[in-house]
Amino acid sequence: MLGPEVLVTLLDGRITVMNVPVDTAESAPRSGRASGSAIPAEQPSSASVNLTPGQQIVIRPATIAEVKPVSASRATAWETGQLVFEDEPLSAAAARVSRYSGRRIAVEGPAADLRISGVFKAGDAGGFVDIVSRYLPVSARSESSGEITLRTTPDGV
Repeated sequence: MLGPEVLVTLLDGRITVMNVPVDTAESAPRSGRASGSAIPAEQPSSASVNLTPGQQIVIRPATIAEVKPVSASRATAWETGQLVFEDEPLSAAAARVSRYSGRRIAVEGPAADLRISGVFKAGDAGGFVDIVSRYLPVSARSESSGEITLRTTPDGV
């Protein structure tokens, strides 16, 4: 059963639908056109959106869908085992890494707004945390639940 937060992808004539955290819900067609309708539970009317190659749609409950430009190679990097970040908030990057690794990475306080760019191996939460801890003013702590928490270091932001 699909939840309110879904990722719809149209690539090479193949459609994939997955439940995902809403902050990562995006769809990017490689070729042709795509269109669809979304009816959030909070809105009685439907909205129709048309996408062309090089665009993505971000779908969040109780908000109007936002179409933005996207790099097809970035949007499909996960197919080759990579996650690509381009000037993204650390909190958003950590959420995507968590989705592919199965190990939750939480980001607390001002660290959440730090910006990150880079290419990381999908599923390697430890590698991501190691690199982030070396290059950003954050420290990592492993919780008893298995979750990793990133916080700003005392001399950081």
